[in-house]
Amino acid sequence: MPASTSSAGTPTVEATETASRTGTPAATASVKTRVLRLDPWKDKTALKHAVTVRFRSGSCMGSALTGRKDAFRCALDNGLLDPCFAKPGSNGRSLMCLTGGRKPWARADGVRNVTRDQSGPSAPVWLHLANGAQCLPASGAGPKGLPRFPYWAGYCLGGPYRDSKTWRATEDDGKNALYPLLSDHKGGWLAAVEQTPGKVTLVPVARAYR
Repeated sequence: MPASTSSAGTPTVEATETASRTGTPAATASVKTRVLRLDPWKDKTALKHAVTVRFRSGSCMGSALTGRKDAFRCALDNGLLDPCFAKPGSNGRSLMCLTGGRKPWARADGVRNVTRDQSGPSAPVWLHLANGAQCLPASGAGPKGLPRFPYWAGYCLGGPYRDSKTWRATEDDGKNALYPLLSDHKGGWLAAVEQTPGKVTLVPVARAYR
């Protein structure tokens, strides 16, 4: 599970979310959702504790998880990492990669064969849920779909979850700037988490980084 870090960047959106911790709307429970730009190069805590990745071979291309122009998907020595954020002015040769481990960042310097082939919406790449869990996106083949939630967005760990839980997604209608999060239609955002097999709960999002 990613360890807690300081908030990186300046909040770009702030919304009020009204829902209980189990995802059931409740007017008496209020959680503020902060949507933040993830910038590890401005986060001293992330830089100090980042694991060093030695780069001997491999390449990087545009991230499959976010359309940010500074985000890449890299095949490095220790595997595939996505997203990796380029240091400003480095032309992608110095990267901070979100790993999902106990130390959530890995740093790679001297990266070669960096190409950029896409850009698009800045989807959420790291969620801090109101129940204490954290979620990271994933790509590729995932678990079988469920009614109303035919896709998977990634996985959630920590908080009340002793093992990994699937972060689910609905069809993308192209109108949701924070897809795959769901709006509660009151200004808040929810993550669809399969907390028990076959049962999806809408969990309030405390912080969404993108």
